[in-house]
Amino acid sequence: HGAANGDNAAWLAAVQPQNVVISVGPNNYGHPTATALNLYREVGASIYRTDLNGTVTVTVQPGGAFALSTQKGSPQRPPTITPRSIPATPAPASSVFYPNCAAARAAGVTPLLRLLRGQPGYRTGLDGDGDGRACE
Repeated sequence: HGAANGDNAAWLAAVQPQNVVISVGPNNYGHPTATALNLYREVGASIYRTDLNGTVTVTVQPGGAFALSTQKGSPQRPPTITPRSIPATPAPASSVFYPNCAAARAAGVTPLLRLLRGQPGYRTGLDGDGDGRACE
């Protein structure tokens, strides 16, 4: 919805979004805020807004290739949309290592999420049920 406190630079640097979809209409909150929009622009994401673009449709194919389309208008900072595949096994996220879930909880980072590229500290050894959420 584009709140000033909805995202932050560290999170966006970790997930590196190519596209951001903001579901927003007339509101008394000032959404989307300039703060949120600037954060998305700084990471180079294309911004799709339902108040400007109408319905935003994301079509995903088996294997992860996707395309975005809008009911009207074009996104801010129009993207070059090329199909891409989401890797089945994410690459190691970083050198962050938690020996166990107690250590991850003590660091205040649980649950650890696999996500697209892997949250720092996520590893399959901590994800007992294999659902992409470790130390839940």
